[in-house]
Amino acid sequence: MFLSSTLLVAALSTLLGESSASAVSLSKRWDTTLCTSDTSGVPIPDADNFQLPLENLRQDMCWDLCVGDQATCTTKTKICYDFHGPNLIFTYNAVSGYTYTEADIWLGLSAPASTTPTPQYSTSNGFCTISADQTTVSCNIPYDTIVPGGALLDVLAEMCPNGDREGYVFYLYTNAQLTGASGAVSATGRLSCTDYPACTSYYPNTYWVLTYRCTKCPYTPPPPPPPPTVRYCSVGTAFGYSTSPLSPALNSLVPKPNTCNRWGWYVTPTAAQLSAGIGGPLYVGAGGNVISKATNVGTWSAKSQGTAVSVTYALTGPYYPDQVHVDIGCMPFKKCAPGQYAYSNEKLAGTGMSTFTTPAGALKVPTCSTGIYLIVHAAVDTIETVPTTSQLSTCHAPLAS
Repeated sequence: MFLSSTLLVAALSTLLGESSASAVSLSKRWDTTLCTSDTSGVPIPDADNFQLPLENLRQDMCWDLCVGDQATCTTKTKICYDFHGPNLIFTYNAVSGYTYTEADIWLGLSAPASTTPTPQYSTSNGFCTISADQTTVSCNIPYDTIVPGGALLDVLAEMCPNGDREGYVFYLYTNAQLTGASGAVSATGRLSCTDYPACTSYYPNTYWVLTYRCTKCPYTPPPPPPPPTVRYCSVGTAFGYSTSPLSPALNSLVPKPNTCNRWGWYVTPTAAQLSAGIGGPLYVGAGGNVISKATNVGTWSAKSQGTAVSVTYALTGPYYPDQVHVDIGCMPFKKCAPGQYAYSNEKLAGTGMSTFTTPAGALKVPTCSTGIYLIVHAAVDTIETVPTTSQLSTCHAPLAS
């Protein structure tokens, strides 16, 4: 049964014949033992809000344990309680001149039917442990022995059935066995006062009553995702194409060199055309030399000055050169494998450069009686954004090789 503070007092007063207790508002103080990112905004039992309903809902974290005579309770110590992790902890404090031999706790969500109910938590079943010097006892009561077990969030929901409000009412019968100078002696939890704080009379029942409230863990916003990372992924092979002069296909040469059984183009400029400058688009993925299938990734241009010739790549959009290969020579060419070309730069990956020009002196205009050929090739990358650094990037398949 889960009641508000006022209803709780009324219910207990009816049960015990008590009418003088008054409700005290539950103050919201805080203990964050269980508050993690997993329990952000989740109500949990609040160790700073224990109350004793039979004694005017006073707040305390300890209860008297009377050693020997319950009526006078002249020899006594404290049983203190706390929430720690997913557990309700009871500590039997030391009694001068005595050592503990046993301790027991009965805990229920309603009053026990007997004045000496059988305890569920004791030193005999391992829930309670006597210290090495036998002066104290610690009892550990997991939440999932009080309410139905399961995952932590489910157990917390059971312990806080009203959410960010009152929790359960615990009925407790606590006792212990001790040894002193005069031999063995029993100890039991003090009877509850009917007129606290005067305590001139007591309820006859042997149990005492404890309640608590639940408070939501502070909301912890999830950490911002790591900044996105970028990865350069291969788009494929690109060849330069020209309409003036018109580019023949690499595999159109007769006889065809062994390495030229592939798509791609070359150009056969005159010395005058090279001096004036030539160029055209860079195409990726023109399988079968079908331009309609290709992706235009930028432009290329070539220009000679004296005997030197330079080639410039200018990629557009999300495309970047990974490698560049240029071959220039006299017809007929003997090779189409880019790694064997006159100029290569295979260290452009990840530089973020979209343009590149071959260095001065790297390429020379040949003197040819059969005509000049020029092949412009590149390996092209694009940038793919990876949402977080914890995720592996899988590049899309290249368009062409």
